[in-house]
Parts: sequence; structure tokens; C-alpha cells
Amino acid sequence: MSATSVSSAPAAPPLDGTLHLHEFVDFHRLHNPNRTIYTWKGHDGRAEGLSYLEFSRAVHRAARAVSYLSHETPIGVVASSDTITYHAVFLGLMKAGYVPYLLSPRNSAVATAKLLRDVNCRTVLASAVTLKALLDATALELEKHKTTISVHEFPSTQQLYPNLGAESELSVDAHFDDYVYAGPRPALTDDAYYLHSSGSTSLPKTIPQTHLANIQWATFQSVGDIRLHRPELRIGASMLPSFHTLGLYFQVYVPLVAVRVVNVAPPVCPAPGAMPFVASPANALDHAKATHCNSIASLPVIIEMWGADASSLEIMQGMEVVWWSGGSMPAHVGDKLVEHGVHISSIYGGTEFGAPVHSIARKEDIANGDWAHNRFDSRVAVEWISHGDGLFEPCFLVNDAHALSAHNMPDKRGYSTTDLFERHPTKDLWKIVGRADDVIVLSSGEKLVPIPAEDLINKSPLVAMSMLFGREQSSVGVIVEPRKPIAAGDEAAVAAFRENITSIIDEANQLNPSWARIFPHMVVVTEESKPLVRSAKGSLQRKVSLATFEKEIAAIYQDPEDSGVIVSDVQPLSPDVTDVDLKSWLIQQATEVLGRNVHLHNDLFEQGFDSLTLTALRARILVGTRDVEKLQIGVITLEWMYQHPCLLTLAQALLGGDTHNISITEMLEKYRPVVTPYSPPPRTTAPSTGPRTVLLTGSTGALGSRLLHDLLESPDTELLYCVNRPATSSASPLDRHRAAFDKQGLDNDLLLSPKLRLLTGDIASPQLGLDAATIHEIQSSPSLRIIHNAWRVDFNLTLSSFEPQVKGTANLLNLAARCADFRGFVFVSSMNSAQAWDKPDVSVPEAPVDERMARGPGYGESKYVAERLVEYSGVPSVCLRVGQISGGRPSGAWSTTEWFPILVKTSLSLGAFPMFTGTVSWIPLDELSKRTADVALSHSDTMQPGRILNVLHPQPVHWDDITTWIKSAIGRGDLQLLPTKEWLGLLEKHKDDAGKLDSLPALKLLPFFEAIGTHERPEGEIGGLPGYATSEFVEGARRIDLEDARKWIEYWRQTGFIG
Repeated sequence: MSATSVSSAPAAPPLDGTLHLHEFVDFHRLHNPNRTIYTWKGHDGRAEGLSYLEFSRAVHRAARAVSYLSHETPIGVVASSDTITYHAVFLGLMKAGYVPYLLSPRNSAVATAKLLRDVNCRTVLASAVTLKALLDATALELEKHKTTISVHEFPSTQQLYPNLGAESELSVDAHFDDYVYAGPRPALTDDAYYLHSSGSTSLPKTIPQTHLANIQWATFQSVGDIRLHRPELRIGASMLPSFHTLGLYFQVYVPLVAVRVVNVAPPVCPAPGAMPFVASPANALDHAKATHCNSIASLPVIIEMWGADASSLEIMQGMEVVWWSGGSMPAHVGDKLVEHGVHISSIYGGTEFGAPVHSIARKEDIANGDWAHNRFDSRVAVEWISHGDGLFEPCFLVNDAHALSAHNMPDKRGYSTTDLFERHPTKDLWKIVGRADDVIVLSSGEKLVPIPAEDLINKSPLVAMSMLFGREQSSVGVIVEPRKPIAAGDEAAVAAFRENITSIIDEANQLNPSWARIFPHMVVVTEESKPLVRSAKGSLQRKVSLATFEKEIAAIYQDPEDSGVIVSDVQPLSPDVTDVDLKSWLIQQATEVLGRNVHLHNDLFEQGFDSLTLTALRARILVGTRDVEKLQIGVITLEWMYQHPCLLTLAQALLGGDTHNISITEMLEKYRPVVTPYSPPPRTTAPSTGPRTVLLTGSTGALGSRLLHDLLESPDTELLYCVNRPATSSASPLDRHRAAFDKQGLDNDLLLSPKLRLLTGDIASPQLGLDAATIHEIQSSPSLRIIHNAWRVDFNLTLSSFEPQVKGTANLLNLAARCADFRGFVFVSSMNSAQAWDKPDVSVPEAPVDERMARGPGYGESKYVAERLVEYSGVPSVCLRVGQISGGRPSGAWSTTEWFPILVKTSLSLGAFPMFTGTVSWIPLDELSKRTADVALSHSDTMQPGRILNVLHPQPVHWDDITTWIKSAIGRGDLQLLPTKEWLGLLEKHKDDAGKLDSLPALKLLPFFEAIGTHERPEGEIGGLPGYATSEFVEGARRIDLEDARKWIEYWRQTGFIG
């Protein structure tokens, strides 16, 4: 009697631990004997199948067949066999009291030997004929370690299935008896079997799987979704390797726990030495269709191939679910499949922690474009560790419902996955975007997840594969493998290919943040003899590929002054270049760098330039002007480029003309007439009563997001407008604020408050870049207060580059002057507005200072100009001259681009901390935010036109305390304390080693730290900073202490900044 599907609902085995996985087959022989467990396409093209009864008997036969083996060590399984035979032997080994180790026959001999030694395995069950070469090489490898193994032939299909597809209780089989193991039944916490990691980047690792883990993973909603789905699912799984976690999931867990029919490769090797049927992209869908499957599971690269074929696409359109796992699905592929009506779902999981997600995406989520997201199992404990930039790593913690098969967290029983996810802005969904070790960390500290841009480039029909690079460098590049290989030395074909992929690289640049722009010279094209390296799954092997192309990547980053490689496409200027020609040429070079039109008179930084693109422009200018003696090319340093932040002044400077930078006085003279003097309107409410409306700028940064949190929590806030510039990425305003809240450890639910209105605008534009209706609504708001927190932070720029910030301040002051009920203007200024204070024995007062005390870098000068404009406007106001802000509670988040985190990381790498002399007056972020919100929400009589408050802690902490707390918090009692000059000397030894920038980031701020050493004094603020008079605003503020230091260290560790 052949296996058949039965209309009545099948019985499911108990998942309470009373049965082990290998005992489920006996349950099914008793309760579901005639139901089909496996199906395949027969020789005549029709579906054939295997019943639970026949499979259960095969498991017993397998147990009896291997029972002669030694029980002293685990049994290695290295087999190339029919799927139904492989799993019968796998379960039969456990039934006979063994602990099998399922090993990939694709592993190298070195890897196989290593894994066998991991568990002291001396016995191997193998396809001794077909895998002889691997087994012989493995034996030789083991001999090097004075270890031997005995190899035994893997049971055959004919041996286990004498009546293949036709066995019943009435079948004549004189050889069949139930096998009963005489030994003790294993405990739930005992190892059931071993699996191993993929070993794509290093030798694979052994991962034990306990009986408890088996049972708990069987209870996951990923299995439950399949069991509960209607109509019942018949699942195509013929392409999945049986030794792999994904293969076990669909070929063992699903039929034994969800009790669903699974399509596997046809059994074609009855005797030892025969080769099994190999399922392929070309036949897997055909076999699924022939066996009436309404779902299928495969790898993303295979599904992409199916999606490109009309007949394969039609088959998938008729399926209930098409699963992918084992890699990322390119966005353009998934979008196309969904557009054509394919119900795709991902299964996220790992050998270390199972598949703790829902396995079938909701139709409404797919319809809304959320097909790439996962919904995690409600019973698992997930700790989401922020990696910054809206990226989070799931760490699974052991609980009563989730036993883990590996633990790698130092302070708790859990597993850190190193996978990175983005959170859905409105749903409890998560999308995997890469792995922590895939993230490209530039020398600037910026982090880029490369996969989205790679997926976009890979969608080009000209491209087979691509890989971004740039770790510890200043810019990002890409290696592109043409779909049609190019022979070595064919420079014409390479040039043509580069030209043809320009548009797709431009698309990737639109997707990437501006600092991750890929310039034309940063594209490496592979040759036919040297492609990118792929894994067995067809996915990119990133680390191996980076090593393979190490020389090509190194050549890309050669100094432009020493090599023409980086700017080989620059058209040089003629020696007799004119003023007009030079300006046109500069516009052309800047446009090439930025990828869009650049205007001669406008500030470069406002047009989108940053340190990366400015460096690239400098390189092009150096190469293009080399032969023009009349130009002043000897002065073209990066600092000089910052001092001439528009193309017009660059041209004038190159020609030796006057390039006067705007002064504080000139900036004030330009913007005072723009500011409308404030006239207090008649009050309709008492000063301290009525609802309060707040307009906040810059709410996505550290202080801004904390202010947003505190204002939303306050019962005094009735309505809160947040105005921010458009994002450089595709993230929505809510996404950006969620990421900022997550970084600070704040409650994201507050962002759903009806009080909040997130606006996208530009305060330097007329009407703040908002529509007339919104401006009217703000101006009509009761008891309006403005907190102006948005400001560019770049200490390299001159004052002219901060003109948009000054203009934005003037626009906000004019808005205040036009409001019906304006109550107060809070400007977040900086102690740098008095950066040239030259009276060491006199504290900086809480009052305006003379202009000459503000002269210096443009950042401090611009804050000074804004303070004076606020004073001039006459609005009720307070300007907060803020000093150093330290990471606040609860998360301790402190930006890793600031000088103190950089000093800590560098000191850990050097093994020594500097013994600065003096004190620090740092104020915790949470303290500053609370006090700023309080003063903004107070009645306006507490504010006065031009009032200034110095915001530094009134009780400074000695530097010695800081070093003691850091050493304690990080657990590094071995850290030396060195005098400042010795510490700087230790650091300077590495100043010419670009490869040390990641571990010694203080090299990028060497002049800053040298300045601290130069101005040391026993008392007062470190670095020779002056004292600042303070008042009631900071009175009673919490001082930083050891607990703060612990929070900082914890945050820097969570973000991967320090180890």
C-alpha cells in the first residue's frame, strides 16, 4: 500500500519533553501510519511517496544496522545519500543511543579533521566509495595530530526501504523488528547531536544540540505557522542540504512536528557507491509541481534565477509561500516577485539559536512593501543592542522557552548574533541588513552597511556581483564583477564597462549617505581569471574577497600627489589659463566630485560637500594645476581648502588675489537689519497659566532627542513642533527619531504622542521651508516657546560656512516677532563663543563679551554672532553657553566622534592613560536637557532680552577621578598612567601608520591633544580653559561619578567602539 494523504486532521506529537525527537517517528507510526511524510517525482513523472509507517520502520532498521558501532565517542556522519535514507540514519543513530555529528561533505579535509577532533570522534559513518578522496585526506590530516578514525559504510536505501513506497503493516519483511536500545534514556539536557557552522570566513565551529533545544525549537511559532496555515502546505525542500540547519528544519522538524508533506529528491541510489539525485534550480520547481507542492524553500540566489524565468515565475505565483533563507534577498528581486503576486517570506535563524521568528509573512505586510521584515517569536527573550545609525543586533537570552546551543556573551547566558537589523517605524517588525563584521567603518568613524548598495548595483544586467570596501579608509570603493567576463589586459573592455555602469553607480550614490559616495576612480573591475569569491550557497565571501583584491584596493588609496591613479580622468589646465577658464574648470571638477551641479558663488558645504568630497576635489585640483606656474598651487592643503569654502574664493586664491573671509562684525552688520525687533503683544493669559506650545530645532541629535523626550513627558507641553532638515537617506522623520531615542535608551512609544508634530524644513529658507498653513498655525499657537538647538558642528570651517545657521537664527527670531503669543526663545550656544578669552584670573561672565574674545574657528564665531542677534532682537530669551556634555543616563550614550571617547579607545590600545592635570566641568546630558526644558516651559518673566547663562558644572571633577573611574568601569587595572608628554610620545610613534587609525583614533586629533599638554596647569580646567561664572541654572546638578563611567563604557562596548 503506497503512502496517501488522509483527509482527517493528523495527530501531532506532544512537545512537553515526554518524547525526544527520534521518538516522534514511533508516535506517527501509531497515530498517522498511512499519511505521507515524504514525496518525490517518480520515473514516470508522477508523484510517489513514503508513509510515516515506512519511515518509522526505516529508522528502526537504521538503528539496528549501526548498533555494532562503539558508543565511546560521537559518530561522525559524512555521507552523500538519498534524503530519506540520510534522515532515517540520523534518527536511527539517536535511537540506538549514539550522538551523531552531521558533517558537510563539502568541507575540506582540514575542516573535517578539525571538527572530528572537536568532539574526540573516532568513528565515522560515511559514503566510503563516493567520498573516498575526502576521507583519505581527512585521515592523513588526523595523523598529524596522532589521531585515527575507523570508517564504516553508510546504510543503503535498499537496506532501509526493502519495499520502497509500498510498505504497510501487511508487508512481508522477515528482517523487521522494532529496535529497542538497552542503554539509559538520555536526559533532556544531554547532547542529541552535533552540527557545525558554515565556515565561510574561518574554520567551521562545532555546535552541540541538546534534546531540550530540539523540543523547544519545535515549539517555535516558525513551525506552528506552517502547521496552522490553511490550506495545508505541501513543501518543496529538495534543494536543501540534509546536514544543514535549514535542511533539518524543513525535512525533519516540519514533517515530524507540523505533520506536513515534504517534497525531497527522488531516492535513486539503492546500493553503496551510487550517486544520489542532485536537485538543481533547473529541476526543483518541476519536482515541486509534479508532487503538488503549494510552497517551496530555497536560497535567495536560486529564487532570483526563478524570478527571471517566465515559466518558473508562473509556478511561484500559484504557491501559498516561497521561503528564502541563508542570505539576503536583493530589494529589486523581492520587489519584482511581490509585484508579480508571489508570497515571499524569510526565515531568520541560526544553528546556535534555532528559528525564533514567524515563518509566514502576513499578506497585509507584503502588500505594504514589508516583505523583507521578520516578526520575532513572542516567547523568546531578545536584547537589542544598538550599533548606532538605526542598526540593532539581536542577542538571544536563555529563558524557559528557549535553550541556546551556544553562549558568547560575557556577562549573561545568551548568544550575540552579530547580525544587524533595522526596526520598522510603526510595526513590531525587523529587517536584517547585514552583519556587524560586514559594516564598513571609515577612518572618520562613519559606518556603512554595504548590502543595500551592493544589491542595487547587482540588479544591473551587466553586473554579476559587487562588493563595497573602505574599512579604515577615508572613502568607499567598489569591486564590480562583469556578468560577461573581461579578459586580463583588455583595457578597452574595462573602460567601456566602467562607462556603461556609470548610471547604476550613480543610483548607488543616491542610496548611500553623502560621505559614502563612490567616485569613478574608486571602481575596481574584475578580470575573468580573478572573480569575486563565492560560498557554496553562491553568496559573496567578503573577507576572502577582500584578501584576494588586497593589492588592487591598496593601489586605489595611493596619495594623489604620488600617483595619477586616483584622478586619472582629470583634464589638466593649460599653462596660460585665464580667470574665466579657471572658474569653469573648478565648477567642472566640483560637479564631477559631487555628482550634481555646483555653483560658483555658493558655499561648498551648503551644496553638499564634506571632508571626503573636499579631499577628492583637492586631489583633482592638485593634478589638474600641476603644470600651471601662474597658480599658487603650493598652498593647497586641506586646511587651505576649508578656508576658501566656495569656488569663487578658491579661484581668486589660486590666482593670488584677495580672498578676505567674512568677519564677525561684517556678519553682524549683514544680519542685524534682517532681524525684526520684538514688540511684546498684549497678553491674553496670565504669564504662568494656559497651554504651552514649543518649537524645537535639531531634535535628532543627542541633546535634541533628549529634549524632545523631556518635553513630551512634561504635562506642561500641549503641542510640540520639531523642525529638521530632510534626511540624506531614505529614512522617514519618525525613523530618524526612533534611532535617536534608541541610542539614548529612551521610550520610543513617546514618539506616537498626539502632542508631537514632526516637520521637515530648512530654517535658513523663507518660512523655515514650511508651507504657509503650517507657519500660520505655529504663529497662532498659544504661549509659544522656541528652543533653537540645531547647529552644524565642524571646527575646521570658517565663519562664512556657518552663514546658513546665522540666517536660520534670524528667521526664527522673526517668527517669534510675528507670533500672537510668544513667551520665550532658548538658544543653545557654546562656551566657544568666548573661545579667545585672555584673562586667566577672571571667569567668563554670564554676559555678552567683546567681539575679540570670540575670534577663532568659525563654529565659536557663529555662536557669538547668534547670541548678539538674539540680544538685538529684544525677544524674551536665554542663551545657554554650554560646555562639555557627557553621556547621560540611562544609556550613557556619548558620541564616539568626540574627543573623550576617542581618548579612551586610544588609551586602551596603547595600554596607557594620560595624566592630564586639572579638572573637568562636564555636565551630564540628562541634567542639561531637563534644565533646558524646564526653563523653556517656565513663564516668560524668567527670560530677559539677551540673557546669557554659562552651562558648566559648578563642582568640577579632578582628572585623576576620571582615570580611576574609567579603569574600574572597564576592568583594566593594568592600564598605566603616563605623564601627558610621554603619552603623546607613545601616540606619535604611530602618526604615519594609516592602518592604526581605527585602534588609535586620537591620531586624527593629535593637535588637539598636544594643545592640552601645552596648556597644563595644576588647577583649573584641563587644557588651560578659563573658568566660567555660573548661576542657579546649574545649581544642584548631578555630578558625574563612577556609575556614569560604567554607563559610558557599556554604551561604547554595545556599539562596538571598544572591545
